[in-house]
Amino acid sequence: PSILLSIAYLSVVSSGGLAFFSNPVDSNILDIAKKYEIDVVVTENDNLNGFVSILDFINMNFTPNYTYKKINDFNACTAFFTSGTSGEAKCVLLSEKNLCENVIAGCSMLEYSPSDIHLNILPFYHAYGITCSLLAPLYSGGTLCFGESVATFFRDLNIFKPTFIQTVPMVLQTILAYSQNHKMSIYKILSGGANTPAELINAFRKIGIQVYSCYGMTECSPCISCNDGNISKDSSVGKLLSCNQIKFLDEEIFLCGTNIMLGYFGEEKQGDWFQTGDCGYMDKDGYLYLTGRKNGCVKLQNGEKLFPEQIENIANMFSGVVESRATLNYSSFILEIFVQENTVDLYSLENFIYKNLSVSIKLDKIIIVPHAF
Repeated sequence: PSILLSIAYLSVVSSGGLAFFSNPVDSNILDIAKKYEIDVVVTENDNLNGFVSILDFINMNFTPNYTYKKINDFNACTAFFTSGTSGEAKCVLLSEKNLCENVIAGCSMLEYSPSDIHLNILPFYHAYGITCSLLAPLYSGGTLCFGESVATFFRDLNIFKPTFIQTVPMVLQTILAYSQNHKMSIYKILSGGANTPAELINAFRKIGIQVYSCYGMTECSPCISCNDGNISKDSSVGKLLSCNQIKFLDEEIFLCGTNIMLGYFGEEKQGDWFQTGDCGYMDKDGYLYLTGRKNGCVKLQNGEKLFPEQIENIANMFSGVVESRATLNYSSFILEIFVQENTVDLYSLENFIYKNLSVSIKLDKIIIVPHAF
């Protein structure tokens, strides 16, 4: 399905159309199509009313009814929906220039090579998948392989023998466990979509695989920065890609560059500087560090400020913790964790957090949750 989707997407863009991507599990896709005046809704399923199968779309076994859209006064070619983690999901409009500038800068920083063999495992309804797992391999001249599904990933590793994959931190945990008993051809991994713990990066380094953690947002096409393998900077999100510039206002990150979106659907065009909502700082060597979301900052009773992400990042460093989520409960915090094999000693974890956190807090309770966040 991914290779058919790639062909369909490139066909729409090359013909001057505007391609919308939506998560296939959304039950309201037809409502989305009506809201955004989408002419053709393409699906992998051949038997859904109101949809065109992807094979029929590629073979043109239907009569398209394209209409001119004022939205394309923006010169948009691709529309993605944000994850909605900081509020209601918005429709982000990106141009060919946005995507291509991001691809070129990313390929340069990560040294995408014609000799690389890529195995795509990312969904294309996120900008990360389109930019890093489709367009970047094609631009660099590498070999792009498509497996049958996520479920066949380890079988596909043996078939295609990829040297470079792009994925998310949770999948990294599974790959690391697999590597203990299997020899792999991979030597380079790009990790994005969430924070990649420094300990995980270092664990892969010990087995000869370099993990590059990437910071990005859909509005930025999506890559903003990426680390470069500097062992002393594993906890950073790396250096800025050459396509963008940065400034800080009251610790909040603002970005400007050729990769910044045209705007949100139905709103004004994006201005010169994009307000990310993320807070952070840059060290003297040009490495960017994230501290948390601006609207999530907590002022403690002693006057100090704390981002819940600071607690989460430390918890994620503790052996056995895969993911965590910290929330404020009156004057103390509740920490939820998803663990591997339920082996985490909660008393030791609590002391580990207190020892490594730069401010004094009270953890009300630590809860082990049964499923990943």
